[in-house]
Amino acid sequence: MRNTFALVLAALLNQPNLSSVAIAAEDREDRLISHARYCLLNDIMLSSVAPGTYQSLVSCRGSELGLAFIGERSSRRADAELAKLRRYVLDGALGESYTCYVLSKGKRMLSLLDALDFSEQRKICEAEVGQRIRELGIVPNKLNVDAVCSTQSSAQNWIKDISVAAKTGRKCSEQEW
Repeated sequence: MRNTFALVLAALLNQPNLSSVAIAAEDREDRLISHARYCLLNDIMLSSVAPGTYQSLVSCRGSELGLAFIGERSSRRADAELAKLRRYVLDGALGESYTCYVLSKGKRMLSLLDALDFSEQRKICEAEVGQRIRELGIVPNKLNVDAVCSTQSSAQNWIKDISVAAKTGRKCSEQEW
């Protein structure tokens, strides 16, 4: 929609470079979402190894901040990325916040969640973890991948529960956020 608007406006104003502004905005959103997901994954990974062991290697420790950035966005891209975050183990406060972001977007999230192939999502998560292990120099046997990557059954059970909640219009209270 944004690109169409920019192209129409550019045609009316005879300014062909407006479409490049729209494309640049989408590229920026992609970079920001990618970085938010990167920080979220780093924090989940580092919380599963011995405290203080590798934390100083990472410039971004902010799973809640990464989740908030993606969850607060209102674009289709952000919604799709929010659904894909289910491939990670989201426990405790992070899991509660994730549930609240999904519920705040309502039924539109259900088709995105249902469309995910969790066997494929697990493979993606494992590849991301492997890449981070190499980047950060983490000893592979010090990190339990199951503490970072969600299992297919866990993700599917969560989706079943969230579907019921979303279909009934459940929202989070202020205390749950």
